[in-house]
Amino acid sequence: MHTAFALVIGNGSSALRGRIVFPPLLEMLAFFISFIAMPWRCGAALAENSETGVRKAERVERIVAARGQGYFPVMIKLKDRSLGAVIRGGAPHIGVGGRLDWIRSEDGGRTWSKPAVIVDSKWDDRNPSLGQMADGTIVVGYAEASTYDAQGKWDTSAGAYELFYVNSHDNGKTWSPKNEFYSGPIINGSAFGRIIHDRHGTALMAIYGERNPLYKGPEKLDGKASDYSGIIRSRDNGRTWGDFSLILSGHNEASLQLLPDGRLIAVVRTEGGALSVAESSDDGYHWSLTQKLTREGQHPADICLLKNGRLLVTYGNRLRPYGVGCVTSSDRGRTWNYDNRVMLAWDSENTDCGYPSTLQLDDGTILTMYYSVGTKSLPGVAQAVCLRYGEAAVSVPSTPSSPTPGSSP
Repeated sequence: MHTAFALVIGNGSSALRGRIVFPPLLEMLAFFISFIAMPWRCGAALAENSETGVRKAERVERIVAARGQGYFPVMIKLKDRSLGAVIRGGAPHIGVGGRLDWIRSEDGGRTWSKPAVIVDSKWDDRNPSLGQMADGTIVVGYAEASTYDAQGKWDTSAGAYELFYVNSHDNGKTWSPKNEFYSGPIINGSAFGRIIHDRHGTALMAIYGERNPLYKGPEKLDGKASDYSGIIRSRDNGRTWGDFSLILSGHNEASLQLLPDGRLIAVVRTEGGALSVAESSDDGYHWSLTQKLTREGQHPADICLLKNGRLLVTYGNRLRPYGVGCVTSSDRGRTWNYDNRVMLAWDSENTDCGYPSTLQLDDGTILTMYYSVGTKSLPGVAQAVCLRYGEAAVSVPSTPSSPTPGSSP
């Protein structure tokens, strides 16, 4: 599914956010022999995987929201019109000391508060989701990873990923004890992204993971894939979660958006590290895969419905130049203008970057928060970066295109 050396962060599946799978030794050996024997392929591959010719957005304001941390940010607008975000700190991309922190902005993302702890167990707390319920309750879902040996080294045989959530009833000042939530047929999984509400007001949280072979409940998985992407629901303002539905097999991290006609659209990361689009017309109980959206190395995504009616998908770009890219749809997700994609950030030092979270303020300003381990302005420093820009920065011709001809199902 994916390799376990440096490339895993850029082009693996859910990799260091989820589980690491080591390839057979012979496959690795064959890869290196092929690479050495045909060196001329290297330049061609780099050229093919480059995004250097993609248009770069203009008039983008950059704010460092947090330094020395900031992994996997999820940002939302709160009911009092301030902004809140959950970010990971306490350890690098992977580390037993990982914790989840809360930051807020009361000036549209121009400045951010000091991080305050949401959850910090003895294990690695990571991979958050975030949303606010109708009664004001803020919910953070996350994975607690005990996959470390006695020396604190990563070891998938030493533990598992367990799913929990915590709630706040005072805008993030205090948080409840952790609660384990129902994940249906999913095991060793994680939550992901922004929690949304369907047309009836039911809260939807995206989760993903492996098939649980011991599960005896009503929701069935085919067992043919490594990853399964789904949603769970809450109808009591985030106090309890359940009612699992599968989005796609062979996929993991999913970003959700409710459309004005009541449909749900999901942009989902494939096991190969690209993005697919799926939609549902029955409140997320059944989904259809509609098309492939990006190339491998462009993941994961966040989807946002703009005030001008267009859909904006932002994604981590693990192709040179590293950073964040975006693509738009002018017909509510039926077609996408991939050929006119735009780079929003392009100064990350390596592939340990991305996981954008995007929203639009009441005045039309768009905000995208992402993380990067090193940028040109702050080399070698883990950081959460908040971008502020207008709709004009991502405006493109409305002619749709396909990223890879013949790739649509």
